[in-house]
Amino acid sequence: MDMILTRCGYESKGLLPGKTTVVMATSQSRIECLMWSMFSLLLRSTPGLEHIIVAINGPDPRTGDPGLQDAKQSFLGELRNTRWQASGRDCDMPLTVIRTWSRVGHSQATDGALPWVHTEFYTLMHDDLIVNTQDWCPYALKTLEDRKVGFVYSPPLLGTGLSALDFNGTRKVNLPHPNSMFITSRKELYTGMGLRWYGYHVPKKFRLSELSYKFWPFHEGDTTVMPQPGEYGYVSMDVGTWVYYRLKKAGYHFVEMPGTYTTHLTAMSWRDLPGQEQSLATHKDTITRLEEEIKGYPPYARLYDKYKSR
Repeated sequence: MDMILTRCGYESKGLLPGKTTVVMATSQSRIECLMWSMFSLLLRSTPGLEHIIVAINGPDPRTGDPGLQDAKQSFLGELRNTRWQASGRDCDMPLTVIRTWSRVGHSQATDGALPWVHTEFYTLMHDDLIVNTQDWCPYALKTLEDRKVGFVYSPPLLGTGLSALDFNGTRKVNLPHPNSMFITSRKELYTGMGLRWYGYHVPKKFRLSELSYKFWPFHEGDTTVMPQPGEYGYVSMDVGTWVYYRLKKAGYHFVEMPGTYTTHLTAMSWRDLPGQEQSLATHKDTITRLEEEIKGYPPYARLYDKYKSR
C-alpha cells in the first residue's frame, strides 16, 4: 500500500475514497442540540457519509459538574446500539464516541479525534447545527475534486476576521480563523502539510506594530480594517487560525456551499438562556420539521423522547 511521509509520521493513502467522516465536539450546549445535529446527519447524509466521531469535552468531578456530558455519553452509547436507517439503508451505527476531560477545549477535542478518521475526507461540525438536505455531501465531495480547494464551508468563511476588543482590562487582538461550524476537507492534504485545528488564547503583552500586516492575506471581498496601533495584552488564535493562514499562503482557495444546506443555531454553548431561547424560536420551523422526520424512525424517536427533557 502506498504511504506518504508527513512530519507527524506515516499516513496511509489507503483512506476510503469518496467518503467523509464527520467530527463533532460537544460540551456545554443542551443535549437537544446534540440530538438535532446527530439525527439530521443520520437522516440526511447519504450517500457520502461513512462515519461519525463525537468528542465529548467538559469538566470532570474535580473541576465541575459533568452531569450534562454524562447524559450525552449515555445518549450516544444507546444510539450506537441502534441501526443506521435512512434512505433505504440498514446497517450498524457508524459512530465512535471519545470522552475528554477537564480543561481540554473544543479545538483540542476536535483535533484529537482526527487520527481516527479513515476516509478520504472529513467534515468538522458544531453540535448546534442542523443539516437540512441530502445535497450537502455530494456537493462538498464533488467540489473537493479540484485539488486547489482547501476546504468547502457553510458560510460565513471567517469567525472574526482581524479585530480587537477590550478584554480583562486590556486590549485583545483576534486573528482571522475559519468558521468551523461545517467544513469539509481532504485528510491527505492536511496531514501532508502538518496542519492542526487547535486554537489558543494567549496572554501576551505586545505592540500591534510587532505583527506583520503582510502576515494576513485576507480572502477576496474582506473589508477588515487593521486595529488601532498601541499596546495589547492578549492574542486570540481560535480554531484553525494557522490552517487558514497556511492554506492561503500556499495558494489554496475556499468554496462556499449554499447557505440553505444547514441551519446554525449559533453559540448554544455559551449564550445566556434568553439568547438560546431566541435562537430556538427563530428556527422553530426547522426544528419541527426534523422532529417530524425523527418520528418516522421508532428507535430514534424513542431515544429522542427519552433524553430531550434532561
